[in-house]
Amino acid sequence: MFNDLEKNAQYLSDATKMIDTLKTIHTNTIHQHVVLGSLVKTNVSNFYIALSIGKIELENDTYFVISKSSPIGELLYNKTTGDCITFNNTTYTITEIR
Repeated sequence: MFNDLEKNAQYLSDATKMIDTLKTIHTNTIHQHVVLGSLVKTNVSNFYIALSIGKIELENDTYFVISKSSPIGELLYNKTTGDCITFNNTTYTITEIR
């Protein structure tokens, strides 16, 4: 029973951290650089910088919701439109940041 309590306490702690991260996102702001809350469109894929949730489908488009501390999130962070990154032997050119 104690192990279950510890595990649930860790889940609660993780959820609280996620909520705190989401509270810092300003969704009505247009970004010039990739930051937390940016919607990043590239020539290959679309990304939303928030939490590591994975792939979602929205209005016939695919988005990868990623953390800024994920490997590709770290490469995209602070980049601007027109910048390129290479991840897993694929070159991504940023075409739009919202």
